[in-house]
Amino acid sequence: MGKRATIWMFIRLYSEMVIWVCILVWLAFSSVDFSTHSSLCPLKSLGWSFCPGCGLGRSIILLFHGEFKESVMMHWLGIPAVLILIWRIVTLFKKNRQIIKHLK
Repeated sequence: MGKRATIWMFIRLYSEMVIWVCILVWLAFSSVDFSTHSSLCPLKSLGWSFCPGCGLGRSIILLFHGEFKESVMMHWLGIPAVLILIWRIVTLFKKNRQIIKHLK
């Protein structure tokens, strides 16, 4: 396999895992000060008052800062979302490691 094909395979196999890790690291190092928070919510942009996902990112930020009660109060799916993302990262890592071993 050529160098270009190897690089493309690495990107294809690990891109999702790297994206999830980067998102979790970004949320872990985000500020708890929500006074300057701007929303990227497409439903709020359309003028809808209810969005089932609003507060999820802030809930995860609070969770990473050790504020568990506030995290659950912000959005009850914050903790399950982090656990699901960690499970997905581990699953992708194991699967990709098996693929790399098989190709060698």
